[in-house]
Amino acid sequence: PGEHHTSSDEDDEASECWSPAAYRQGKVHKSRRGGIFAAFVRDVLLLPPSLSSSECPSKSDEGDISRYPHVIDVAGGKGAVAAALLVSTHESEVVLRCTVIDPWPRRPLEELVRTTIPQGRCTAVKACLDSAFLEPSEAQELFRRAAAVVGMHPDQATEPIVDVGMRFRIPFAVVPCCVFPAENTHRRLPPTHGGGRVETTADFVLYLKAKIVVWMLKETAEGNAAGTLVDQHLGFGGRDRVIGWIPARL
Repeated sequence: PGEHHTSSDEDDEASECWSPAAYRQGKVHKSRRGGIFAAFVRDVLLLPPSLSSSECPSKSDEGDISRYPHVIDVAGGKGAVAAALLVSTHESEVVLRCTVIDPWPRRPLEELVRTTIPQGRCTAVKACLDSAFLEPSEAQELFRRAAAVVGMHPDQATEPIVDVGMRFRIPFAVVPCCVFPAENTHRRLPPTHGGGRVETTADFVLYLKAKIVVWMLKETAEGNAAGTLVDQHLGFGGRDRVIGWIPARL
C-alpha cells in the first residue's frame, strides 16, 4: 500500500497532443496518451481559470523560476506528461514548471525536454504520495501553491491525488486504471449502485465521483464555491476516462 507503479508503455511523444480532427477519426493509439492528457490539463484544468495571463509571468520575464505556475504530476515515471505539458505551452505566453513525484523515476526529465524547455523547469522527486510524504510543512506548501495535481494511470496514487486536490482545493485530474481491490477493501460503491466492493475500473470511477460530489456538497454547506466535477473520455486506446475537479470560475 502506498507504492505507485508506472506503466511500461508510457513513452509518449511530447509534442503529439490531442487535436479535434484526430478525435473525430476515433480513438488514437495509447502511445500518445501523455500528449493527449497534457492537452487536457492545459486547456481544461489550468487555463480556465487556474492561470491568468495578468498574474503569471511570461517566458520573456526574468527572475525567480518559483514564480511560474506549478503542475505536480504524480506517478509520472519517465515524465512524459510533464514533458508534453511543458512543450505544448512553450509557444504561449504562460510558462509552467512541473514536478514529477514517483518512487521509481526511470529517466531524468531533462532528457525529454532539453532541446525545447530551459533547464530547471522539470524536477523529479523520488517518493510516494502518502501521509509520510505530506507530513513536512514544506510538502504541504508545495501542494498549497500548486496550480494543479494530476496523474495518468497512477495506480495506487489515484485516490491520494484526489484526496490531496480536495484537501488543498487545487485543480486535480486522474485517469484511473488499476484498482487493487485486495489492498483497498474499505472502498464501497455509492448506495445508488448497490454499495458493493470496488472491483473494477468502472467501479473505481463511480467511487471517486461519489467521493468528490460528497466533498463538493460539504464545501457548499460551509459557504465555499462548489466548483465543477470533471468526467470525460480523452479519446485514446485503453483506459481514457478522466475524473477531476476545477474551482468555480471567477
